[in-house]
Amino acid sequence: MTDFAIDDGKRGKAIPLDQIVASLKDMQRTQYTKETEWLFEKTQLQQKVAQLEGMLRGQENINEDLIKRIKMLEFCLREERVKYARLLNSGELQPHEDIVATALQKANINTNLYERIAKRRAKAQKPLLLK
Repeated sequence: MTDFAIDDGKRGKAIPLDQIVASLKDMQRTQYTKETEWLFEKTQLQQKVAQLEGMLRGQENINEDLIKRIKMLEFCLREERVKYARLLNSGELQPHEDIVATALQKANINTNLYERIAKRRAKAQKPLLLK
């Protein structure tokens, strides 16, 4: 290879062309490495942003669901208060009566009824289940 020289500012010292080419290739390689690392980091950050946005959407959906449930419970509470006020005004219910206890007693009666029906069904199906 011919030795073309570039003067680097110091008189009497010339840099051969193959060293310049090697230096440029090395600079290009480092630049490509930096660019590749930057692209890799960019894709990682994009994935993380997408994951966080998905989590945010999930939390927003949960929040909306909870708000709907709260509104439903508030509506039911208002209806129960109106129902209780009507019972008090009609005279069917005395103010000192325990509504919760009477409601639980009625629910307990219904539960016992459901249990008896389930036992009857189980007895009727026992021969089929033993096969």
